[in-house]
Amino acid sequence: MLLFNLAGVALCTFLALMTKSDTDYNLMIEISNQKFARSYVELLICGLLCGALMLIAVYAKDTVIVVFCIMIFILSGYEHCVADFPFLLLNLSVENLIKFLLIVLGNSVGSILTYLLIEKRKMISQ
Repeated sequence: MLLFNLAGVALCTFLALMTKSDTDYNLMIEISNQKFARSYVELLICGLLCGALMLIAVYAKDTVIVVFCIMIFILSGYEHCVADFPFLLLNLSVENLIKFLLIVLGNSVGSILTYLLIEKRKMISQ
């Protein structure tokens, strides 16, 4: 699923770049530089927290909770691998790829741990 998401994002990114001016492109590169300037640990932690929020949003299946979780994710600056992929494409390097993979790891581990905590709480309450 991740590979298909990344393929779709790559296609949309390249189509969008065809319509952008040089100023827009330079701004996108600047944003990408800022995003990948964060430390490895910071990106991993932000990935973990985003993974937890996205699992809660999907698991709850409640519109208010979904909107709340997405709002927190965006406003807090947490990292989501699919949302960050265009920035990796614009600023591809070995170091940025490693940082991106840490975000993927953080998203995965954050969501899995959150799921396990929810299920454990269910078992305890029964």
